[in-house]
Amino acid sequence: MRSCPVVLRCGHAGARGGCSLEQILATVGREIAARPEAWREVIDGLRPLTTSLWQGLAPGERERFERELRVPWEVHAIGSRRRSPRAYAS
Repeated sequence: MRSCPVVLRCGHAGARGGCSLEQILATVGREIAARPEAWREVIDGLRPLTTSLWQGLAPGERERFERELRVPWEVHAIGSRRRSPRAYAS
């Protein structure tokens, strides 16, 4: 399984004033809606960006993520890493 690079068009994600949580979610939602069968690849494509995205979020957006979105993120993003790739699954 390969990752699908996610292109965020809201500025440099690692800088303050980069992508807002809403922009990140909208972009990921569009990517998954365009190819629902490849949602794992879209999430995998975010992995190289997660640290800079997190650092670019305002404190209130981080708190909102922790409060409302942490559990669904862990179920999908972390859970997809635990699954064996289709190429190796038997």
